[in-house]
Amino acid sequence: MQDNSRSVRLRIPYRLHLGFYRYRDLPYLFGSTGVAVREPYLIMRVSRTEGGLTLRTPTAESEKIIAGTLRELNIEEGLSVEISGFLRHHVGLGSRTKLVMGLLKSLKTLDYVRENNPIDHLAKKLGVGRVSGIGIYTFLYGGFIADTGVFRGNGVLKYPELLVRLRPPKWKVLIVVPEGVRGFHEREEEPALSSVEPHENQAELYTLFTHLITSVRVGDFRLFSKALSRIQLLAGQYFSKYQGGIYSSEESSIIAETLSKNGVTALGQSSWGPAIYGFVEDGRRIERVIKALNELSKSLNLRFWLTEVSGRGHYIL
Repeated sequence: MQDNSRSVRLRIPYRLHLGFYRYRDLPYLFGSTGVAVREPYLIMRVSRTEGGLTLRTPTAESEKIIAGTLRELNIEEGLSVEISGFLRHHVGLGSRTKLVMGLLKSLKTLDYVRENNPIDHLAKKLGVGRVSGIGIYTFLYGGFIADTGVFRGNGVLKYPELLVRLRPPKWKVLIVVPEGVRGFHEREEEPALSSVEPHENQAELYTLFTHLITSVRVGDFRLFSKALSRIQLLAGQYFSKYQGGIYSSEESSIIAETLSKNGVTALGQSSWGPAIYGFVEDGRRIERVIKALNELSKSLNLRFWLTEVSGRGHYIL
C-alpha cells in the first residue's frame, strides 16, 4: 500500500470547455460551462525526498509550470514531481490548470501547504482561473460545471465562482485532437479576453444556458444538442476575428464537419482548440463516426478518444 505521508499519486482527467453563456453583462464578464472527461488524463506523482527538487516531466512547458508554482510557494527542496500519461499544451484541454491543481492537491496531502483555505483559493492566488473556473471546478468536483464568470464592480474583482455542478447522463464523448496543431497561448488570447464586448445575442445565450442545464439535469439529449451547438456557433462567431473563423484551424473545421456529416449533433471546439468534441447517444452512430475518423486519419494526423464525462475530477491511486 502506498504511504501517502511520503508520496501521492493522482490520475487527473482533462476537461472540455463547452463555451461561454455570458460575455459582457456588467458586473459580470464571461460565464463558462464545461465537463470533466475520463480520457485523456495525466498521471502525477509527488514524493518527499531528502535532497533538492527533482522534476521529471515530458515537456519543457510542464517543467516550467511546475517549477514556477513551487517557486511561488517557496518550496525549494525535498520534493520529487513526476508527470506521465497524455500531455499536450494549448490544444483546448486545460493542461496548465490541471498541472497546478494536481500539484496543489498533492502538496496539501503531503502537508507542504498548511493554509486552511481550500486549494481553489490558493490556485486563484496563483492566477489560475482568472477568466474561466471550469478547469478548477472540474478538478475538484468532476461532472458538468457552470461558473459565475468574473465579477467586476465597485472596484472589486473576483475570479469565477462555482455556480452549478451536475452529474451528466452516460452519453459518450468523442474527443479529437489534430497532432502538431495548437490553439492560443495565454499571451495570444489576451487581446480577445481583455477588451470584452457585449454579445449581440446575449438574451438568447441566457435562454440557451437554461436549456443546457435543464437538458443535463433531465437527460434530454435532443435539447442538449440544440443548446450546445448553438452556444458553440455563437462563440465561434464572436471570436472569429481573433481565431480566423468559427474554428481555430483548418484541421479543426475538417474534424467538426466530419463529425457533423456522420450524425453528431452535439459538437464544438474546446476553448481555443484545436480539440473538437462530440457527444453521442446512439451506439450505432458511434461506430459510424469512428469509421469516418479512421478514414480521415489517412490524411490528417489525429489522436482521438471515445470516452464519457467523469463523475470525479481526480483520483488518488
